[in-house]
Amino acid sequence: MPVLEFLHFCNCQTQEIFKTREISKKTQRGKHTTTFRKLIYLGEGLGCIIDTPGLSSVSLWSSYNSNSAFSDIEELSLHCKFRNCTHTVEKGCAVLKGVKDGIISEDRYKNFIKLKREENFMKSKIDFIINKKRNKEIEEREKMKKSKRRK
Repeated sequence: MPVLEFLHFCNCQTQEIFKTREISKKTQRGKHTTTFRKLIYLGEGLGCIIDTPGLSSVSLWSSYNSNSAFSDIEELSLHCKFRNCTHTVEKGCAVLKGVKDGIISEDRYKNFIKLKREENFMKSKIDFIINKKRNKEIEEREKMKKSKRRK
């Protein structure tokens, strides 16, 4: 997720924090303007971002938990018909009903879903790395066993 999009997502005031440039026609992304490091406090419970030359995107750390950022939506989700509700298409979803009834704004819901997708992506990425490492260890143990049998 681009840094400015993330800050907007967190409802941060980006105008006072960042100098910006035009969007590149070739990449359709913002051009780098950062010339020094800067620590940006995002607000109570949101943490910090370090802006540094070359930084073009941010992602969640594996320890991040969106429940604190969207506690209102998480509370509504306790009333969903199914425990494994994705809050996207299920009948009996209390979150979708909350959006329909105006309890949760459409923008807030979209941000929640976007963050859940990012969490799932990070989790799958971490799981992939762990499984790859585990498979390599198993493969190495098998090689050791084979070499011991040959002796």
